[in-house]
Amino acid sequence: MNDAEAPQVLALLGLSDSSDSAPGRLRRAAELLLTEFPSLMMVAITRGAHGSLLVTRDEWHKHPGIPVQVADTVGAGDAFTAAMTHYLLRGADLATLNEAGNRWGAWVPRNPAPCPHCPTRCAR
Repeated sequence: MNDAEAPQVLALLGLSDSSDSAPGRLRRAAELLLTEFPSLMMVAITRGAHGSLLVTRDEWHKHPGIPVQVADTVGAGDAFTAAMTHYLLRGADLATLNEAGNRWGAWVPRNPAPCPHCPTRCAR
């Protein structure tokens, strides 16, 4: 989910955090979700140009994001999730998951179409 959706998800689940305007609110939101749903392994919260936050029960990692000139944001979240999932399935740590998600999530919006051409060398 993204940073705007996190408080809405908590509210819909009846888990609203009264201190949600304080620093660390996104991390607390993720921790609340992990507590409420024991089978959940990780919560990923994207923060647009400000990167993302990944939280598990044992650790968390905040990525500052990668500055890009945005042409079209459609597909950026999907690219983030796909890259993160690719590395997660290979056993990567949170920092690697976050870096991969942010790199691909930043690459897509630089292009004017949601399905940009990927050169052969990046498709491997």
